[in-house]
Amino acid sequence: MDCQADIHQSNQNIRLNRVDVSPSVNTSGGIIFVVAARGNVILPKDGSWSIVQHNSGTGEVTPLSEGLTVPLIREGEWIPDKVIDVNAAKQKLLRMAHPMELLRNVAADTINFGILQNMGTQKALFLTPSFKRLEKTLLSKTPPIFSDAYRMMTGNGIFPNIGDAVTDFGKAFSLMSGTDAAGNAVAKAFAIEGSIKDGVNDVFKLLQIDAVKQGEAAV
Repeated sequence: MDCQADIHQSNQNIRLNRVDVSPSVNTSGGIIFVVAARGNVILPKDGSWSIVQHNSGTGEVTPLSEGLTVPLIREGEWIPDKVIDVNAAKQKLLRMAHPMELLRNVAADTINFGILQNMGTQKALFLTPSFKRLEKTLLSKTPPIFSDAYRMMTGNGIFPNIGDAVTDFGKAFSLMSGTDAAGNAVAKAFAIEGSIKDGVNDVFKLLQIDAVKQGEAAV
């Protein structure tokens, strides 16, 4: 393939270069096949942004391997002669996620993808990105994961070990809640997108997506 797409009309663009089919499992362990579109995500030129992957079993965050592109998947069953149920597809998230993770729960061999922002002495990781149709917002079931210079010194990788990023965030910490000047707990830092879920998980509204256009192309 060779095309540029606006992911679910969210303003987040991707340059697609292939489509493939992979085996996976459903919630009961039965075999299913997942079609994924793959490509290179278009990230802001301002600031230092990159795509990374996370191994849930080891907690390690690493750059994408040479030649590896990001898969886009969405829950939905293929319909002969119709391909998809369009109305049903509009109600599902488009996710940057490994095809194996379409329906199953997080496991030791789960591979997540994420968007990393490098701010010099600090880094923020937006793991498990997802997109709702027509909503110009980056969504995720995972709160942003943050590391300061001290935490980055705990390892040699591009980001500290973050555990499974569900029950354990390892050497980093999630930007989900905090305390006020008096030390009292404050409300959740990010609103929940209440009309849609990633599997059984709520998704948080993390960042507004503003596309910069040159003619018809998003840069």
